[in-house]
Parts: sequence; C-alpha cells; structure tokens
Amino acid sequence: MISIPSDLPACEPAECTPAPSGGASDLMGFYPNGTLGGSRLVVVGDAHALFIGYTAVFGPTAHQCECVAGPLYPWKESPAGIERYAASFGPNTPTLFLDVDPRQIRLHGGFPDCCGSGWSRDAFQRARRRAPLVCTVNIRRATVHDFLDSTGRVTATARHVAHGDVVDAVSPLIAPLSNYWFIRSHGPPASIGLLPAEALACPQHL
Repeated sequence: MISIPSDLPACEPAECTPAPSGGASDLMGFYPNGTLGGSRLVVVGDAHALFIGYTAVFGPTAHQCECVAGPLYPWKESPAGIERYAASFGPNTPTLFLDVDPRQIRLHGGFPDCCGSGWSRDAFQRARRRAPLVCTVNIRRATVHDFLDSTGRVTATARHVAHGDVVDAVSPLIAPLSNYWFIRSHGPPASIGLLPAEALACPQHL
C-alpha cells in the first residue's frame, strides 16, 4: 500500500469547510490553485471510474505538466476515511493515486508520460471546487470520444448524445483538447467522455 505524504500543507481555516459527502458523484468540476503554485485539476466520472485533466509547473527548471489521465478505478485497499482511486500506466511505471477526503483531493504517485520522475504530489481544496456547467447538446447527434494518451489524441466511440440532451461539462484544461469538453450525460444511460465544444450550448465558461 502506498502511504499518503504527510508533508502536504493543511488547508487554511477559511478553506477547511468539508465538502458534501457523496463520493465521486460530487467530485466533478474544476479545482484551481493546488499546492504546486497555480496547478489546476478537473475531475469527471462516477463511483466506478474517474478521468482527470491536470496542469502544473514545478521544480527549479519550471518543468510543465499538461496531462489527461484515466480511468482511475477504486483502489481495493483505501485507507480509513479516504476514497482512493488509481491508474496504472504499464509495467515498471509508478501508479497514479487520487485520494479523496472531506476536505482535499490529493494526487500522488507518478505521471510518467506527462510530468516525469521529478513530480511526486499535489493537493486541491474541495471547498474551492467550481461545479461543472450544465449544457445542452445543440446538434442532431454528437459522438462521445475517449482520449488515447496525454498528448490529447482522441478516438470516437459507439456512444452518442442527441439534440436537447443535458450534460455536465468541464474543460479538460490541456491545449491539445481545447476543442473538446469533458462531459457526463444525464442519461439514461449515462455516458462519460469528450464532446466537441461546438456540439454544446453552455451558459458560460469556467
């Protein structure tokens, strides 16, 4: 079992209000200003799997991360009081962990294809979460896409949403996916993935 780093800074008193309970269902959204100074995180998913977008600058040489990752699946041995999700990127590579407690989302482990070996952890206050936009599909039929890797390559799936369908949407943050939004459809059946931005009518941008 991977231990949670003990030296992550605590939240400030004004930011320590626990987020509502409910597991992954209330995690989706945008999280600004992580502990790596200006890092940003987006989360989309449900109790079965999460996908994330992540940007950060760290280290003495201002190394940049610009990542999408997932699916992160529920970890079989979550520590007490924590919901742990994990993604493996292949043999002999570090596992990426996402730990959720009432106050924080913590990333630790590894982003080998994105942040490199010098990255170790980051944390975001749940009280700072910006909820996803509630958008409407504005074309006759839109294909839901999956991403293939951290460079933003995408592939079409067999899943679709139709004109008038309502979805929760949040920007994936990374430049290669600037023309897409992470979405979670309201279903049934519910669908999680990427939609082209032009397929959505949204009230405002995050």
